[in-house]
Amino acid sequence: MLWLILGLICAFFYALYHLANKKYIKNADASYFAFCGILMTVIIILPFLPYLWPKFVFNWTVIISFVIVGIMVVITRQLYMHSIKIEDVSITTPLLTITPLFTLIIGMVWLKEFPSYMGIIGIAFLVTGTYFLNYKKRKDGILEPFKLIFRNKGSLYMFIVAFIFGIGSVMDKFIINNSNYITHAMIYNYFVIPLFAAYLLVKDKPCLFISKTKDTFKAHWKGLLITSLIYFVVMLSYIVAISLTYTVYIISIKRVSAIFTIIIAYFVLKEKDNFWHILFGTVLMVLGVVLMVI
Repeated sequence: MLWLILGLICAFFYALYHLANKKYIKNADASYFAFCGILMTVIIILPFLPYLWPKFVFNWTVIISFVIVGIMVVITRQLYMHSIKIEDVSITTPLLTITPLFTLIIGMVWLKEFPSYMGIIGIAFLVTGTYFLNYKKRKDGILEPFKLIFRNKGSLYMFIVAFIFGIGSVMDKFIINNSNYITHAMIYNYFVIPLFAAYLLVKDKPCLFISKTKDTFKAHWKGLLITSLIYFVVMLSYIVAISLTYTVYIISIKRVSAIFTIIIAYFVLKEKDNFWHILFGTVLMVLGVVLMVI
């Protein structure tokens, strides 16, 4: 029963993570806020490393995989931040729920793993739920709710994030199988930081990179600290939960965060437009994920 409680804690704080980022990124540079957020997480994790070091597993397979995942994180974290900055979280974050669909498609093509009948029903739920996110726009054409995902920058960015997450989840499983959960959760950010810094140094001149990083920390240290601490709780509860039960159970429960996000955004951020359609669609999407993994 403890795993269920931890799974719900993980889902709830993951919803808070979305909302906190939405609140604090408002006047920040999305790319540098993403970079500094990861840097803050690395600083928070640092004191725990000496105690956990004996549990870490490193080999060349894991290291190369971390580099690949790191590149994915550099891309997805920026797109994620840009998405929630320009669009309501109640519209964009539910799209992360479709990640298992992309994972399934990749598994079908790459691993020749085909879904069960329940999985097919789950896919139908996911697609239907996605349609309801923009249900009010159906009057402009029956396919308009789907088209809006690609026309709206915020939704498009999050859709790309969900797709890359689908690939990333396969890589995550590969890393964990070749090391362990603790190594993956505690170490991957240390590969992300140099890759992210290298990207920003190429994008901006070194002096501008240093200046923007300092300015972001100085102006948004409170938001960076709060979002990083929330993410640390998400990560910690997730690690402990998956050590107590099957990973697919916790992944399914974590998707409930989309429902928490919509409800909290309704009351806190006053995102009330199309609320019931979005909530209904998100519930369908979460049910779809559950059906795909059982």
